[in-house]
Amino acid sequence: MEHETQKKKRTPDPAGAKERNRVLEQKEQEKTVPDPLEDAALKDAMVYFGELLLPQFGIKEKVTAMLPTEEIILELQRLYEDFNYVTENETILHFEFQSTNEGVAGLKRFRVYEAATSRKHKKPVITYVLYSGKIKNPMTEFQEGVNTYRIIPIIMSNKNA
Repeated sequence: MEHETQKKKRTPDPAGAKERNRVLEQKEQEKTVPDPLEDAALKDAMVYFGELLLPQFGIKEKVTAMLPTEEIILELQRLYEDFNYVTENETILHFEFQSTNEGVAGLKRFRVYEAATSRKHKKPVITYVLYSGKIKNPMTEFQEGVNTYRIIPIIMSNKNA
């Protein structure tokens, strides 16, 4: 008895579908992956021609120095906020109690709390600061760069307890 082994014949891909799919996948990846050569070219241009390029971008300030572009900061901090509540509209109400007026230093600390809380919980944060004692006119906002940070003050000495 003779056994015949039949091999499956692969049919050729006359239309080149596999190659087309490979090329399409590669093009799709190129859309989502940044072009390192383009990035490097722009960085080199900024190094050598910053003086000429900045005005082209509408930036009028004069460059006086270049700084490293890689900032490595490895720091662990435990942040202690006084109270956080989540509201029905998914906003976090952050409360701080202050018996001393820390000025900008306190506002910068609250800004760190707000940014960390918002990033972790993926919700907007509004910071209220309850000022007690003799604090009557605390600093409630400061500007840094193009950003203005502000809190909502609750001045307890103005309340009739």
